[in-house]
Amino acid sequence: MGLKAKFVLFVFVVLLAFSAASTFINIRSQQRIARERLVGKATAMVSLLAESASDPLALLHVEDLRLQLSDVLAEDETVYAFVFDEEGMILTDGSRRSPSRFRIPEDPTSRAAAAATDTLVQQGPERLDVSQPIYLGERRLGGVRIGFSLEALNREITAIRNWNLLLGAGFVVVGIALALVLVSTITRPLARLIDFTRAIGKGDLDRRVAIESGDELELLADSFNRMVENLRRSKETLQAAHDELEARVVERTSELVRSKESLERQILESRRLEDQLRQSQKMEAIGRLAAGVAHDFNNLLTAILGYSALLLADLEADDPRREEVEEIRLAGEQAASLTEQLLAFGRKQIVRDEVLDLNAVVMGMQSLIRRLIPEYVHLVTELDPSLEATWADSVQIQQVILNLMVNARDAMFGGGTLTLRTTSRELAQEEDLGDVALPPGSWVELSVTDTGTGMDAETRSHIFEPFFTTKEWSAGTGLGLSTVYGIVRRSEGYISVDSTPGRGSTFRVFLPACGHEVAAVQAEEVATAALGGSATVLVAEDDVVVRRLGRRTLERLGYAVIEARNGEEALELEKGHEGPIHLLLADVVMPGMSGPQLAERLLEARPGLRVVFMSGYAKEAEGAVARGDAFLKKPFTPRRLGSMLREVLDRPRSRAD
Repeated sequence: MGLKAKFVLFVFVVLLAFSAASTFINIRSQQRIARERLVGKATAMVSLLAESASDPLALLHVEDLRLQLSDVLAEDETVYAFVFDEEGMILTDGSRRSPSRFRIPEDPTSRAAAAATDTLVQQGPERLDVSQPIYLGERRLGGVRIGFSLEALNREITAIRNWNLLLGAGFVVVGIALALVLVSTITRPLARLIDFTRAIGKGDLDRRVAIESGDELELLADSFNRMVENLRRSKETLQAAHDELEARVVERTSELVRSKESLERQILESRRLEDQLRQSQKMEAIGRLAAGVAHDFNNLLTAILGYSALLLADLEADDPRREEVEEIRLAGEQAASLTEQLLAFGRKQIVRDEVLDLNAVVMGMQSLIRRLIPEYVHLVTELDPSLEATWADSVQIQQVILNLMVNARDAMFGGGTLTLRTTSRELAQEEDLGDVALPPGSWVELSVTDTGTGMDAETRSHIFEPFFTTKEWSAGTGLGLSTVYGIVRRSEGYISVDSTPGRGSTFRVFLPACGHEVAAVQAEEVATAALGGSATVLVAEDDVVVRRLGRRTLERLGYAVIEARNGEEALELEKGHEGPIHLLLADVVMPGMSGPQLAERLLEARPGLRVVFMSGYAKEAEGAVARGDAFLKKPFTPRRLGSMLREVLDRPRSRAD
């Protein structure tokens, strides 16, 4: 179906619907008005007749009633009229039709209905019946009833319907005619536009359409012409862009290849970062594990190192058993070093920074270093006598030295020279060390050089990563150098490595110089007599092995010992002891009452009491270290225990004491 036929059909349907609706509404409205007019006229006549018939009905003047009815019967629409009394009996009636053709209903229902209502209007197909009661004051005398013919009304309604139908049909015909004219005016230019667009669709961009109608169709045709011109220009531009695009595709392809290679590098870097994250999670797990076992493990190591030291003190220098005991002691020290490494990774290690003489630390470790270095490795120590002091934890620096020495020793399995050197560095500007940029300032340098196998660049890039090792699984944990790196960075220092395969390696540790003087460090080999004393020491330790070791060590040094298993027992023993108690040696954490709580209770009773706390786990010792209390870290040797007690007891008493 074409556009013209669709438009005409649409107009026809709309006009037909509109005409039918308007005709129906107009007919119903005029019918309602005609009926309301007749009902109003009938109601008025009945009301007037009822009012004028009240007096004759009261006096039963039938002739007067008939006279009044004659005026009603004179109307063309009136069919009948009659008056009835209050019993419903007809007193007088009149009709324009013969009695043989019309009979007034006499059924009781009609009479009762007429008598019971004020105004009753009943409409049938042929007549309108209206009745109303007649009153004299408040007394009902009867009623009047009039019937009106509907013939004239029906004729009027029929004429109205016919006229409206004729008017609606004419409206539809005129509308369709106008639609045909309008459609013809519009569709002819549209047909030309359709032919034009078909030509454009086939690629004919040189064709134009001409419509001169002075309306929107002309504007539409002009827009089509401009659109085709733009399409022609766009086609030319597109062809030029196509040629340029082909040239750029080649260039872009090479860029994508380069981007792919870059993306692959990023993926490898991402995987490397993921591996580092997993390694850090392993580190955290090891830290938690080390923290959990450090307390008990350090107690066992304290017993191993302590009893081996006591045995060595009892054995002669030429005793054949001395070598076995030395091996036990060395194994205990290595186990203690491993525990320190694990605690350092978990940041659970007890750290006490102090003004430190690096030369003194090296000298104090000479005996241990010489036991670690085999005979086929030549050890050279070069210490700068004018070395400045640094600020660090001595135990952690010892770990750094031990790990670097062991790492250098393992790299020279065929023999060689190991050089341990200290020196001071003063930098006016930043110095590039290859893998580290050392800021300007005063630095204390510790270097460890070996003539071993050396490392390539790939190995050097991973040596400080946790668990990375080039040794067999049974020969190393991969924690040593990462421990060194963590300790150096915590001390605000730097570490650099220079290595060449087959020519050895040099590890250089730089710690900031603090510019303070440091007291001379006592040599490890101190006479046993200098550690002894005659004071009374209360030992409170829940671990039986450590407690017995402490008692035996102190008794050998000449001290009187009171041994308690916990804080409560220590308080009871203190109350029962009549003599003086000079020093309390207490574990930080014990069942029930902790060491610091016990110290507070005892200081109330004995204000001059000296206190030394001991523990092997940083979390336990944080409070004591923060307050500056004397602290003995587990595992400890008998010599270290005696030295700590002698140091505390020899302190001058304050006024509070």
